[in-house]
Amino acid sequence: MIIDQQNDHDMDSIVREEIVEWISTTEDQNLLEALKILKDSSVQGDWLDTLSDTDKASIEKGVYDSQRGDTLTSTEFWKRHG
Repeated sequence: MIIDQQNDHDMDSIVREEIVEWISTTEDQNLLEALKILKDSSVQGDWLDTLSDTDKASIEKGVYDSQRGDTLTSTEFWKRHG
């Protein structure tokens, strides 16, 4: 068990080093922006906590409608609203 934990820790360290090396040498601005968004979102906490009560109620209604089968395909939606 202790050996497995040590191996996991060693593997985590190796993966971290590889990722740091990869990020530090990339020229891909889209990748860097995506990583920044990911980092910022994890620091800010759960996005659900930022939703208004109205937004939460709308999501809950959508889930309820979906569970009942009260849904539209994309084509049906755009025929009605397009």
